[in-house]
Amino acid sequence: MIELSTERLLLRPMTAGDVEAHARITGDPEVMRWITGRPLSRTDAWWNVARYLGHWQLRGFGMWGLFERATGTLVGHVGFLEPDGDVGFELGWALARHAQGKGYALEACRAAIGHAVALGRDRIACVIDRGNERSLRLAERLGAVRTGRTTSRGADLLVYELRPTAHLQRDPDAPAPR
Repeated sequence: MIELSTERLLLRPMTAGDVEAHARITGDPEVMRWITGRPLSRTDAWWNVARYLGHWQLRGFGMWGLFERATGTLVGHVGFLEPDGDVGFELGWALARHAQGKGYALEACRAAIGHAVALGRDRIACVIDRGNERSLRLAERLGAVRTGRTTSRGADLLVYELRPTAHLQRDPDAPAPR
């Protein structure tokens, strides 16, 4: 499993020791409003971490825990999922409420996109609830373009597509692939 770092963040797969912090983040109704529509129980948060780790084992990529380098604090997650029968290679993110508005999501997504290039990926999907204006703006800032719609759990979702090589050519601050 791969670790990435940025100026302020460490992206690493979560461990059993991160479950409590992850449960606090995903237990916040405001954080989960646009992802699941409800906060996760501690048990659901444990299963969420297990799913992320299993994805690394099955696909060779997955979600990273997002940690502040200065404090070691888990502040969210970012990374890729590609479940069978879904929209494909999808970039997702979520941040603890106290970590929002600091540019962490942009910084982490840029690092993740650099890793996608290293994996040889030429298409990244972002699936975002149409009401989630902050995530829609972030996807557009990353260079993603709206390509369609889908529904999941009764929610009307927008599908955005990002072509990472084109993104890196447009974004001089994007990290180089490792």
